[in-house]
Amino acid sequence: MKEIEMKNIWKTFRVNNAHALSGANFTINRGKIHGLLGENAAGKSTMMKILCGIHCPDKGEILLNGEKRDFKNPRETLNQGIGMVYQHFRLIDQFTVLENIILGSETVGLKRIKRLEQKKKIKQLIRQYGFEINLDKRVGTLSIGEKQLVEIIRILFRDADVIIMDEPTAVLSDFETDKLFDIMKTLKESGKAMVLITHNLNEAFEICDDIRVFRHGKNVYYAQRGAYNKGEILKSMLDFDLPEFVIRPYTGEKKIILQINNLTLKKENRVYLKNVNMRIRSGDVSGIASLAGNGAKSLLETIFDSSFPCEGEILYKGKDIKDIPIAQKRELGIAYVPEDGLYHASALTLPLMYNLMATRFSDADYSSYRLLKKERLEQKAREMTEMYDIHADSVIQPIGMLSGGNIQKSVIAREVDKTPELFMINEPTRGLDSGAVHFTYNILEELREKGTGIIVVSSDVDGLMDICDEIYVMFRGEFVCRLDRKDFDKHLLNDYLAGLKGKV
Repeated sequence: MKEIEMKNIWKTFRVNNAHALSGANFTINRGKIHGLLGENAAGKSTMMKILCGIHCPDKGEILLNGEKRDFKNPRETLNQGIGMVYQHFRLIDQFTVLENIILGSETVGLKRIKRLEQKKKIKQLIRQYGFEINLDKRVGTLSIGEKQLVEIIRILFRDADVIIMDEPTAVLSDFETDKLFDIMKTLKESGKAMVLITHNLNEAFEICDDIRVFRHGKNVYYAQRGAYNKGEILKSMLDFDLPEFVIRPYTGEKKIILQINNLTLKKENRVYLKNVNMRIRSGDVSGIASLAGNGAKSLLETIFDSSFPCEGEILYKGKDIKDIPIAQKRELGIAYVPEDGLYHASALTLPLMYNLMATRFSDADYSSYRLLKKERLEQKAREMTEMYDIHADSVIQPIGMLSGGNIQKSVIAREVDKTPELFMINEPTRGLDSGAVHFTYNILEELREKGTGIIVVSSDVDGLMDICDEIYVMFRGEFVCRLDRKDFDKHLLNDYLAGLKGKV
């Protein structure tokens, strides 16, 4: 593989007439890491999915080593050495690593698979690139970083020369991101070409040989390493200057909203939480730094959901709420946004308006005798789309047709519009562009000013340090460290996050 050129690519989706690409161009060269940046719905993923044969362009051409090609499906693209690691992994948890890697290549005509030969080839790839993975482990037991590695090996197993990565660091810790970048550098040195789709400017600066920015489906910026300008890139992505984010301390009375005492959660002989103690006050943003599987998600779910068999106390304004159902907790002023707003907090096939108003169906303003007042729901939903800058064709459009960033905005809008007294959010900025991250931070600041107690869970230590008054670190179900803002130390927090330091 020497070069791929995508010229004057246009794409409009017939379902909602969304103009994803409007004459965009992209070039991929051997032995280079190309950065592709842009806000949500800028056309980045669509451009690469056209290259991978998932979408067909309305106009434009793809040249492979100067020869025009028309890829009709992903298999054709893989046969030409082009593969993509998607933002949402396409793995089967019940299968082993080996079974996932060879899936789809088991038979050629009537031939049986040659498992030993395939395993030998995979082991050779693992040795060649210095990967660390157990081929016999079930994928469902792997960390996020390990699953991503399986996706990369699966593409290399099919002799790919071009590897496209769609937001690969969105679900990774700093340590896992460093490992991924080491892998990418090794692949580059071996002559592979890569495309990194990302919102993270710092990561693009670190790893990419050149950067292109898309906005509204068009090229608006290009620079090679050594000529990057963060301000120009941000301006190109947003088409406006992003205002500086400023933390304004809460000046009202500090009341204890939530008190957690010796909370322990055990299920099926596994300990998810062990003697957790925590205090949340009005107007405070309390961060919990935690990698996946270390208990932070279980903590939020245990606070919000009474079905978890826990021991200890969860006191909300002095009252134990362990056994109170979710609907009643909402009435008391508790709101929660899970880490995956797409699948765990949205009904993707239902209209945006019903998703925005789902927690108000029993309110007298919006229902009567269990019948919804559709006009009032629609009017309020329209007001919310304007207030929270949610981009949609209309409020009756299925929420699943919105971009990921706008779905996240919708979930947050639903949960905060009634100004909760306790607001919990897991991975608030995962996979979001700069504008959506700034929007989320502003929402948290507005809640803080109103006296809401806030818990933010994230594996992104930098993000927590930007917005939090205090940060706890959770490792294997326990809090192993707690720092106030004046004592924040990124390296120390990351050491505890990775388990390199013991409990304080």
